[in-house]
Amino acid sequence: MDSKNNNPELFDVYKGKVDETEYRLILYKDTKIVHTLFPIERKKPQKKFEKTDIVAQWHDLVTLLAVIPYFDSNQVLRYGIGVTLYTNEKTEKWDILIYETGKSSRM
Repeated sequence: MDSKNNNPELFDVYKGKVDETEYRLILYKDTKIVHTLFPIERKKPQKKFEKTDIVAQWHDLVTLLAVIPYFDSNQVLRYGIGVTLYTNEKTEKWDILIYETGKSSRM
């Protein structure tokens, strides 16, 4: 059992370790039903990203391309959310863009 149980009447809380990572498991009281399982992070990573203005341009008369860029603390472009809007079909396609060494790849 873990002492970090703020609602002992509703939940059972356990702490365990796999490899070098500690996890906290929260179960509904007296059941085996998982409410939450998450890693316990001792040190928060200092990776902070800054979102900037959306960049958009028309690819052709019916396709709008837009990117929401995210920069790291050194102002290097790292991630983006790409949106392709097909106005004639009234559909959208969303992508996660990962920028590594000046190139982008889609997830």
